[in-house]
Amino acid sequence: MNETVAGIGTVMQSGKPFERSPQSAPVRKVQFQMIESRRLASEAVGEDPHRRVRILPIRMS
Repeated sequence: MNETVAGIGTVMQSGKPFERSPQSAPVRKVQFQMIESRRLASEAVGEDPHRRVRILPIRMS
């Protein structure tokens, strides 16, 4: 989860997307919740077992 927090900070400072390392579906779910709590957009990319979360520099309303 530390990588997710660091990724959120990176996206907020740089304005560029940040891709996390591949994780299982339950871990990705928590990552999505963390990102959403900071009002940022995100998406899942890749195929299992290499599916990962990409944090986007798009502010949610």
